[in-house]
Amino acid sequence: MSDAVSADDVQSAAVSAVDALTADDPGRLFAVRVELSGATPAADELVRDRETWEAQLRADLAGARGRVWLEKVKLGVTPPRSAGVTGDEGEAIAAVREALSGLREDEAARADLTSTLAALRSKLGGDLPRLTELGCPDLTDDCMTALLDDVEQLLLSQLQGG
Repeated sequence: MSDAVSADDVQSAAVSAVDALTADDPGRLFAVRVELSGATPAADELVRDRETWEAQLRADLAGARGRVWLEKVKLGVTPPRSAGVTGDEGEAIAAVREALSGLREDEAARADLTSTLAALRSKLGGDLPRLTELGCPDLTDDCMTALLDDVEQLLLSQLQGG
């Protein structure tokens, strides 16, 4: 995805990849999982407007092709590291990375966060939709790691001008 400048570029690349995958077997139904990873200038837009472009990708794959079901999109993109990030912005980015790294490494802190999220879910009387979107309806250790990755993407995107 490093060449993708916009969410439209990412969407075009994903559709082309699925077309290539399905071209040899036109009668077959396909379930696909799209995983986007790497540093790309499109990261901010992808994180900020995730629901919009993901819905468009689902529609493009299902509508035009009729035999492709988009099972899941896993988003693991980051903005390119900018040599020009300095001062307060650079300090904020470093602080976010350090705090999230600490949560990943500190079992007690991660357990506290898990407990807080469990209490929040209980007070809301249901599931936390973002956890379900990440494929993690339960607060397992793997799910907490996925949630921390998602939080890091969102925060860094916002701090880097998203």
